[in-house]
Amino acid sequence: MEPTKNDSARAFFISAIKFADAIHTVSSHLAQAASKYFDVRSKTFTIRRTPDAVKAINRNISFDMDQISLTSIGRFNWTKGFTYLLQALKLVNDQGYTVTLNLIGDGDENERNEILYWIDYLGLTDMVKLHGYLKSESIDAILEKTHIYLQPSISEGIPNTLTRVIANKIPVVASSAGGIPEIVHDEHGILVPPGNPESI
Repeated sequence: MEPTKNDSARAFFISAIKFADAIHTVSSHLAQAASKYFDVRSKTFTIRRTPDAVKAINRNISFDMDQISLTSIGRFNWTKGFTYLLQALKLVNDQGYTVTLNLIGDGDENERNEILYWIDYLGLTDMVKLHGYLKSESIDAILEKTHIYLQPSISEGIPNTLTRVIANKIPVVASSAGGIPEIVHDEHGILVPPGNPESI
């Protein structure tokens, strides 16, 4: 996945794909990214996770514009685009809408501190609920009450959670990064440019 962390990580990646007998990717985007370093088209197989394997979530919610529940899930890494999501939430709040963001995930101390800084700096303490790492059943309980799922990634393959959300017909706002456009279509929600709070 791009961008790789450093030169040694890139060299390892190139060596691994060059000598592998076969390569499995979860998106066409990742297969194309690998081909930039070495022509692997003849031994690359893209197999996406299918919605059939996703557990159904019991959703029975109404859209009350007085209180919209948003959810985003992922590790607290810059590639997930959470800082742009928080800036977007500030814009929504400034327009007078009442929303709550359920942010599920975790990261190392620096990554958590960055998220906490942005929440405080943007004045979103009362609007963002940090849930940390949750098991599947606890995530389902939050998704049952979610009006809109957000995937603001800057770099991405195809997130498992996004497949789960789409299979359960939860409306999606996602960035057009990586393999996301391969699974998010008009009937699922909308795609926005990566790193653009206004579009989110």
